[in-house]
Amino acid sequence: MLGAVNAVVVLPVALTVIRSHPPISPTTAVIASDEPMAPDTPLPLREALKSREFMLLVALYAACGAQDFFIATHIVAFAQDQGISQFLAGNILAFMGLLGLTGVLISGAMSDKMGAARPTVLCFLLRIGLFAYIPIFQDTASITVFALLYGFTFTMTAPLTVVFVSNIFGTSKLGTISGLINMVHQVAGGLGAALGAVIFDWRGSYDTAFIIMLVLAVVGTVAVIALRERPLEYRLAPEGSV
Repeated sequence: MLGAVNAVVVLPVALTVIRSHPPISPTTAVIASDEPMAPDTPLPLREALKSREFMLLVALYAACGAQDFFIATHIVAFAQDQGISQFLAGNILAFMGLLGLTGVLISGAMSDKMGAARPTVLCFLLRIGLFAYIPIFQDTASITVFALLYGFTFTMTAPLTVVFVSNIFGTSKLGTISGLINMVHQVAGGLGAALGAVIFDWRGSYDTAFIIMLVLAVVGTVAVIALRERPLEYRLAPEGSV
């Protein structure tokens, strides 16, 4: 029912109100950032996909996706395995979503003021602490704190994809490049969820999976620190290149 309402209400608005190329006017908002914006000169897609910056974005979004889907899939089962009631475990997941709303709003505000890298680093640093903490402390209060704080980071990086891509590669291939990065996030997410299940069946606990997620958080942190959030230097390809 909710899906049908969304289709009836949101789809017409998206098709009729939102414009792909809004006119530039004196009132157009300018996003604040310490880094210069990438030029809108068309960037050959091959160059973008072979670049160091694209590989770093793939690494950090793969790490993020694997963690997100692992937690979303297994947090309720993990909580119940530690003696938490089904009712409380389900509500923990629900409140994770609520905290995610707070996190994404803060992330967006930070991105407007200081670029996308800093809120992304904050996200991964929080996850390093959380994944180091949860294999050791697994009582009800500790699991609740872990889940809610992780929920705060749930969607922090999601709106930053287009910020990274536009700042580094420009807007001419924004849809394609950000779409590929989102695809990597989702595929890695499926693998992360599956890995958690395999490890639990093998080891009888999620502790090994938590350690793997800790390593991925470190990988994500290193990737975003190494990322240069400024226009990519490139040579314009001959006319007609992809």
